Amino acid sequence: MLQDEAINSYVHLLSQREQTWAAAEKQPTRLHFFNTFMFSTMIRNDKLAYSYEAVYRWSRHLNFKSYDAVFLPVNLGKIHWALGVAYPQRRHVDTYDSLGLVPTWIPACLLRWGRDDSTVHGHKRGKCT
Repeated sequence: MLQDEAINSYVHLLSQREQTWAAAEKQPTRLHFFNTFMFSTMIRNDKLAYSYEAVYRWSRHLNFKSYDAVFLPVNLGKIHWALGVAYPQRRHVDTYDSLGLVPTWIPACLLRWGRDDSTVHGHKRGKCT
């Protein structure tokens, strides 16, 4: 069983690797990694209590259109982890779960977050898939 801090540590390592690559290649970062608290705060541990306002401060200085992918770890039932990946340029969201247990409301919530974030940052709304 992986605790949130173990996941956060790994996410931090991935983020550092992306930043090191970007600096070495003199390129902007292509990937953004949120910690485990992003999704749980967004839904307030209840799928019926989605709140963009609760996580606005985490993305207010980011332009997601400049990233190829945005990663969000998702805790399922306090004992299992899945990964949500938003592809802002393609307006697409995928979820990855080794057990196939991701409920349909999670990708829907991630899409809603993407739409809300795009609207707040003045991007055109488009069809999300």
